[in-house]
Amino acid sequence: MNVQLAAAKDYDPIGGNGEHPTDVSKAIDGDRTTAWTTERYTGGNLGKAGVGLYVSGSSPVSARQLDVYSTTPGWRAEIYGANSVPAGISGWGSPLASGDVTEAKQRFQLDTAGRGFRYYLVWIVKLPPAGQVAIDEVKLRR
Repeated sequence: MNVQLAAAKDYDPIGGNGEHPTDVSKAIDGDRTTAWTTERYTGGNLGKAGVGLYVSGSSPVSARQLDVYSTTPGWRAEIYGANSVPAGISGWGSPLASGDVTEAKQRFQLDTAGRGFRYYLVWIVKLPPAGQVAIDEVKLRR
């Protein structure tokens, strides 16, 4: 069963001027022809621990999976959960899942240990060679 997502926000705690914050709602708008993108990083090198976006529902949920739809495969993500948004990535705790995004639809099986989280972060730790990631849609499932 899909979780109704209420909001999405870019997450770039390590600096810069954000990651296209005005486009982040495109990752949850139900339209796979629109996308949120990271900034473009020269040579595919982030130069920092990561960037990403988080989605939230209206209340905490113990999600079983998170699906990412992307027209730019070839990147790596870690998925985190929290009930308040930490200032830095270390505040999110341990990843609930991680893996390479190799398909247009990549499914992450989440290990929440039965805990409910209000916020779920898609943390991009490795870019494709083109140096930019597009996320067309994020779906969270119970």
